[in-house]
Amino acid sequence: MDAGLTITAVSKWYHRRTVNILKTLLPGIGRFHAISWEPRYAEKLVTRQEWPHIPDGKRRVIREWEEVTQRISDGSLREVVRVDGAWS
Repeated sequence: MDAGLTITAVSKWYHRRTVNILKTLLPGIGRFHAISWEPRYAEKLVTRQEWPHIPDGKRRVIREWEEVTQRISDGSLREVVRVDGAWS
């Protein structure tokens, strides 16, 4: 049953896995949105600009990218693309 509701994923800004898992678990979801926030590690705000300069942030961002890339490659996660501000 389609209720016509908009789905939105919420996660840390670098957790691309969140949108991939949503698409994997609900392949017929259609377009959906993602809202993110900037976490703090070792009292430092890990932003999209500063993460390479924060050791805890850098480690987590790189690990996330590697895991998502590997899981898409092995088929355990579905690929997603962003079109006109929404994921699909």
